[in-house]
Amino acid sequence: MFLRSHRLYVFTMLVLPIMAGCTTQTDWLQKKRHYPDWEFSARQVNSYSFAWEMQGDSQVLPLQVFSTQDEVWLQFEQGQVIPAILSIDPQTQAEQVLKIHRNPPYIVLKGHYSQLRLRWQDKEAIVWHRPR
Repeated sequence: MFLRSHRLYVFTMLVLPIMAGCTTQTDWLQKKRHYPDWEFSARQVNSYSFAWEMQGDSQVLPLQVFSTQDEVWLQFEQGQVIPAILSIDPQTQAEQVLKIHRNPPYIVLKGHYSQLRLRWQDKEAIVWHRPR
């Protein structure tokens, strides 16, 4: 009888918590499931640049912009319409519509861009990186 109750105790105290841990998912894994095109990367160190300037209509300007080596992050006001975001080639001035990734409260652009044009209806703004 003692051996049977001891096994039940061990099972309850050791095995059940481990099994419960297997049923929960980390935030990044949940995000990957709900947004399959979002790529999670476990970076150890990022070099963030906040040297971005903005000019244009306040209805399309973000609250802030910053970047890493391979991403640009834009934060818009809550409830603000997200404008179309286009990259501008510095040499040719050619524009290309960019795919956005939502990582609330940010919009993330995968890639390295130095100039962006934001458009919504007849409103327009320019955002550019000013290297230091």
